[in-house]
Amino acid sequence: MSMTKKMKIYFPVMLLVIVVLVIYSNSLDAPFVFDDHDNITNNQFIKIDELGMGQLYDAAFKGMHSFRPLVKVSFALNYYFSSFDVFSYHIVNILIHILNGILVFFISIQVFNKALEVDKNNLEKKSEYSAILMSFMTASIFLAHPIQVQSVTYIVQRMNSMAVFFCFLSIFLYLFGRQNNLEGKS
Repeated sequence: MSMTKKMKIYFPVMLLVIVVLVIYSNSLDAPFVFDDHDNITNNQFIKIDELGMGQLYDAAFKGMHSFRPLVKVSFALNYYFSSFDVFSYHIVNILIHILNGILVFFISIQVFNKALEVDKNNLEKKSEYSAILMSFMTASIFLAHPIQVQSVTYIVQRMNSMAVFFCFLSIFLYLFGRQNNLEGKS
């Protein structure tokens, strides 16, 4: 991939990150609310003081919602590094949201490139960057849509964002693997 094409992909990604940071910067000091107390502040198992397997295991599988171990470990890691400083919990939620938006961007590039390839007979020299622009718009809508506010600003709703992350990651990896398989790469 040429440096120019890399920049044409990295620039929209950087712009998406900036947009999310601007949109959610006013929520960084929002306090723990509702279920945050049961899942975080009152949960003795996430209050770890060392990064040992025993404490991480207890954080993951003991207490409320033991069927969501990765989320609980993420809360325990947040607690380990910053106790109950809500800023760090919000930063992690925002970072997960940004990763989801980046995955939407790259999934969309793969889908739009395939659509443009199928329809190239009718396009007559459309810009090779049409897929990037359409993907940028798709990811922008995903990241800035008001329906995302609860999942990003309500700390315990990290559960939603992480579930979406793994769904998007599996779709991205499937499309990436399928494309490599079609191109004969292993």
